[in-house]
Amino acid sequence: MVSTAAALHLPTMALIDMRMHEHYWNDFFNRNWCDINIYANRKVYPEYIGGEAWYGKITDTMAEWYLRPDTRFDMIKEYDGCI
Repeated sequence: MVSTAAALHLPTMALIDMRMHEHYWNDFFNRNWCDINIYANRKVYPEYIGGEAWYGKITDTMAEWYLRPDTRFDMIKEYDGCI
């Protein structure tokens, strides 16, 4: 879904529902979850894992994107040329 959103220049975020200790072991081998972040080898799209995925953080991020619509173009520019 994140790849499709990137193709359409839509801002999105990845929410991974797991506990922090479960994330630690996965993060030990791969620091990103979203396929686009893996390809770009950096955080192009925000990922919220475990305790970070709470309504305040999500709504603050969405409000920031609403107030600054250029965010969608910034995200796609970061990803441009990674593949």
